[in-house]
Amino acid sequence: MKTNMITDCVAVPLMPRRDADASVRVACSSLINLRPGGSGVFGGQLGTVGVPEVYAGTSGCMPLCRMVRNGRPALMSARGRDIVFSDIKVAALAPSVFAGVLPASALCAAPRSDSEALVMTSEGPVKVCAEGGSVAVSALESEFPAVSLLAEDVAGAVTADVQSRKLSRVYSGAEALDERDADTLASDMLAAYRRICVKAAAAGRMVQPVLARYRLVNKDGKVLFVSAPVLLAHSGGVQCASGVGVTSADRQTLGGYTLSASVWTPAVFFHEATGARAAEVAACEVYMSPMFHPFVPGARAAYNTGRGSDASQPFVTVSLPGHEASLSNGTPGATRRVLAAALARLDGLESRVAVINNPFGASARKVTFDVTPSDEPEAEAAALRAAMGRPAPRYTHRQTLLSLPHGFTAACTAADASSRAWGDISVRRFAGYSAANFAAAVSPSAWQAVSTVIFSDGSSVVRHESHATGAPLSLSPVLTYPASDAVTIMVDVSVGNSVLHGVYTLEPEESGRSAVFVAEKVGRLSLGSAGAVAPTVRAPSDRYAGTVIIADDRNPLAPVLLADTGECAVKTLVARRSSDQSWEFGRSRFVAAGGGGIFSIGVGAGLKNLSVRRLSELPVSGGGAICSGESAELYVLAGADTLDGPSLYSLDGKGSMTQLSEGRAYSSVAYDAARRELMACRLDGSADVFCLERGYGRYRRRSVGVTAVTEVCGTAYGTGGAGIVQLGTVGTASEIDAEAEFYVRHEGNELFVPKLLELGIEASEVDISVTVEGIGTCASGSWPLAVFTVRGACRSAIATALRGRPVRAVRIHLRGDVSPDFVFDSLKIRSTLWK
Repeated sequence: MKTNMITDCVAVPLMPRRDADASVRVACSSLINLRPGGSGVFGGQLGTVGVPEVYAGTSGCMPLCRMVRNGRPALMSARGRDIVFSDIKVAALAPSVFAGVLPASALCAAPRSDSEALVMTSEGPVKVCAEGGSVAVSALESEFPAVSLLAEDVAGAVTADVQSRKLSRVYSGAEALDERDADTLASDMLAAYRRICVKAAAAGRMVQPVLARYRLVNKDGKVLFVSAPVLLAHSGGVQCASGVGVTSADRQTLGGYTLSASVWTPAVFFHEATGARAAEVAACEVYMSPMFHPFVPGARAAYNTGRGSDASQPFVTVSLPGHEASLSNGTPGATRRVLAAALARLDGLESRVAVINNPFGASARKVTFDVTPSDEPEAEAAALRAAMGRPAPRYTHRQTLLSLPHGFTAACTAADASSRAWGDISVRRFAGYSAANFAAAVSPSAWQAVSTVIFSDGSSVVRHESHATGAPLSLSPVLTYPASDAVTIMVDVSVGNSVLHGVYTLEPEESGRSAVFVAEKVGRLSLGSAGAVAPTVRAPSDRYAGTVIIADDRNPLAPVLLADTGECAVKTLVARRSSDQSWEFGRSRFVAAGGGGIFSIGVGAGLKNLSVRRLSELPVSGGGAICSGESAELYVLAGADTLDGPSLYSLDGKGSMTQLSEGRAYSSVAYDAARRELMACRLDGSADVFCLERGYGRYRRRSVGVTAVTEVCGTAYGTGGAGIVQLGTVGTASEIDAEAEFYVRHEGNELFVPKLLELGIEASEVDISVTVEGIGTCASGSWPLAVFTVRGACRSAIATALRGRPVRAVRIHLRGDVSPDFVFDSLKIRSTLWK
């Protein structure tokens, strides 16, 4: 880290009048409630700084964002759970309006439009809409309507005949077939299976199981929800997985046989639209994996020969090659292994097969759609096997919990034109998939369900649901939860007077993204009738205080990238302005600060990648300790928490830090772009103001009354005991407590004799005391030259004679009450050099 150091400057010198002694130099050591001005001939003109205007009725409120309410710009703030709106234009002239209740205390907010905002609370995110005069609050973690992906049996079967075949020789007993004869048997059966798949595909029917899931998307195509994968299959399970017995009268000539398979077709059952989020869904997209065929391309022939007692008993039992390593109806080890491997690689296996627009309505409905199954089972099986042979993607526990369908809440946020950043993240664990999502078959009955997911630490989440129709009759043989530490799923379904119950043990799959249950057989799970005592619910607690989530600002609750700043909490986030360079186009830059230091987060165009760089190890302890300046410059309070507080730094676009001031008990900073002033506030209500246009000169405001600063939509708002103030505004005080101190010296620090003091003051009313002191060497100290009081209106310069011995310098101190139109534009001392 490169750190430059400049001296702790005093305020900008007050310029003398033109006719003042050219050898005299006037410097200002202290200004309180007086601001250096830039207008007029003298450039160093001082004007008053009043008390900022307070929004009425906002005591105890935290600023959140700016919105439009009743056609007027308003500041939305929160007092605990209460939402308060303040008219920005009239501020103190109109009382603030209570307009709604949040589910929990507000943490931060992100405006979505003029009339809508997303507010993060300690219990999750909510949407606040201010349409006209009404304000509506809706939880964004409310559920989307339930959806069931179903496999419906189709009457009839597809068949393929295998003709009689003569083997190369006569076989005795149960001896093994010659390799050529075994390959012939396998080829015949595989050819028959291929013909079955061609016939089914021509009719738009499915033969074998697939993994399927759906996605709900909004009008922009952004994913809102991804369902649990389920296994769709014919009620009979895997087709053609069992061997076919072939007879032979002479142990050489094989009789013909028929291969038969049942078929099915997919359907989607949409339950009635419930919950506030149904309206967000523009389409339901259905995704499927390739079919799991019960053979392995290139495997050796699978057969068994027997010693039948007569010609009616099978001489040889033929199976599809490699069936024992694929899904089957009776090989639990293979079934679990294959499905677990596929679940870990599902993103790379599935493809979209249907898009159903406007899926939800007031009542439930079932939608069927045409599919185009593959008619090349060998190619499909080879592609599936190749994909499953590649390494599975790996996900950390944090990545899993900070992705859909889990939710989160955040303590701070910032945004630029395309990206939104969230900091200090607390996970809102997904309540578990709906029992309707797992349903393999449904009935028209009304039903209720309680689904419980238990985690390895004993915590749990529970989902309660109730529907007017679509009661689950059975469940998919594949059940999942999107976290690797889930160990048990309990499902209780009430239909009429019956309570059906199931308990399923989960195991993490190899990607680390989920925990899965896979039944021993590819068949629908039947729920039992014996209920169980529900476990004690203890909510999980997952916090990633040092994590920053990056999301597309059009879909801010769907994390895309994660930035890690360490274990210390992120206290504040700021979006940095980008340069005009072409390589910056589409990129985002944020600064995150907290106990672990200050970090720069660069986000690539299209949110494709990010980089994290530590700019400083100095800790930042407060949310208002950093603010944006002009261009890419930031100002930050950082450093050890000593009695004097953190130091004030500027941070340029390249990450170089310059110390502006050592610790002066500052608690927060704010930038006034109109005046190019940086305000550093203290907990006692005072503030130092750095004049950036004037070489970082500083003056002090005594009665700002701000203990913390929040930047809202590019505007700094202060909070204090009186309420919220918009920094940079000034109230209508009739008098202002002002103070200033000046030092006058001769060129070369020579001894001189002061003769006359003249002060250029204009005001409609003043009541100030003026003390003039002479300063000699260190040993001689200081002594009074004049003390006087000025009261009333001032329309011309004030002059007083000075008497005394030679001095090295003259100190002039002014203190008192002045009217808001007070202007101090010159200080003049006539003197003679001491010879």
